[in-house]
Parts: sequence; structure tokens; C-alpha cells
Amino acid sequence: MLYYHIRNANQQEYGPLSAAELRKRIGDGQVFSRTLAKEAGTVDWKQLSQFPEFCEALAAAVTNARTGLSTPPVLPIAWSEPNELVVKTSKSWAKASSVLAFGSLVCLMLGFAGTMLQEDEGVFLTIGFLGAFVTGIAAIINAVLAYRDSRAARALGPGCFVLVLILMAAILLPGFVPAKKAAQRNACINNLRQMDGAIEQWVLDNKKKPGDIAPDAELFGPGKYLKEKPTCPVGGIYTYGTAGTRPACSVPNHTY
Repeated sequence: MLYYHIRNANQQEYGPLSAAELRKRIGDGQVFSRTLAKEAGTVDWKQLSQFPEFCEALAAAVTNARTGLSTPPVLPIAWSEPNELVVKTSKSWAKASSVLAFGSLVCLMLGFAGTMLQEDEGVFLTIGFLGAFVTGIAAIINAVLAYRDSRAARALGPGCFVLVLILMAAILLPGFVPAKKAAQRNACINNLRQMDGAIEQWVLDNKKKPGDIAPDAELFGPGKYLKEKPTCPVGGIYTYGTAGTRPACSVPNHTY
């Protein structure tokens, strides 16, 4: 005796079913001519209408439905054929979720880029993180709405991936800001020490006294004490040049 396997609209597989059982399902309106089926032991899925042994049962089911001789029962969603409007709507939700997932990544990257280019890291991180979080949640909601069509279920992937990135960013980025500020402070202090050493050497070489002013032309440039004039990494203003007085930066905590 031959047995068959069938798939519903959500690609869930059922079987093995005998030919008699399958004909009964056809008569009950649980499977249709477009339902995918295969013989047990084979891998070739075909529409049920391509099996000659079921053509008569399918034709009878269509006739009965048109003449009102039998009324198909209300079926669970899992056994319903996908409505064309539902499929189109699901695909639209899926596309929207992918766009939103991409948008959330852009927000996250812009927030991170802002911390690299500006001094006020907190503002850029907050804007970027909130933008990524909102669009990532929207992508998940869109993907869930698209889940009616099994092909749209792939839309869950981008949204979930984005949320994982946001969680990682929430863990890692708060530690990035203090580390960046510490590196900038250390670089600035190193500049101040270099200028202090250059001024001290200028005082010794030129037999200057405390309070004398060292001009830039004698401190910075090729063949001078420093090849280039240092600048603060965060845009602070240096006060320097007076013999016996340490150079200073206008940025708070950039001192040594």
C-alpha cells in the first residue's frame, strides 16, 4: 500500500497517510489541489493535482463546494492556503523590517562615529543607542507581523542580529568613553611635559632667568627644541613660554 506525506502552507510536514486518509482530508476541505505532497520514500514534492489517483477526489471536492452540497469545516490557520493579500502584506512587512534593521545599524554607527569626532561622547552615544534600539524593536515587530507567511520568517534574522549588537554595545561602549578620555588626558600631559622640558633647555642654553619669555620661533620648528608645536587632543588652549612656570592646558584635569 502506498503512503504519502503532505506539507501545509507553513511548510509543516504530515504523514505517512494512506490514499484513503488523504482522500478523506480532500473531502473535508483540509487539503487542496495546490497542497504539496510526495510518496513515502521519495524526495520529489509535487502539487496534489499532479497525482492521478487523487484527481477524482479533488474534482468532487470542487464540485461540492460550488454546489453547496457540503460545507468545508473551519480550518486551523496551519492548514489554510495562503491568501494572496496576506502573502503580499507579509512580504511588505518583511521588507520594512529589513530596512528598519539596517537603519538601526546606521544609528549605532553614527553614534559611535560621533564619539570619535567630538568631545561630548555621552550625547552622541545616547542618540545613537536610542535610535538603534527603537528601530531594532520596530524591525522585530515588523518581522513578527510578517510571520504569517513562512517565507517572511527570515525577516526575524536582521532584527535579532541588530538587538544582539545593541546589547553588546550597551555592555562595551560605557567603558569606551572613560578609556578614550584617559588616553586624551595622557596625551595632553605628555605634550605639556615636552614643552616644559624644551623651555628648561632654552633657559640653560640662552642663560635666561625665571620670568623670561621663550618665543615660539626659538622653541618649535626644524632644528629647534621641538619639531612641531604640540596641540591638545580635545582642543584645549596651552599657556606656556614663561621660564620657571609650568605649561598649562585650559581643559580641566589636564594637569601634572
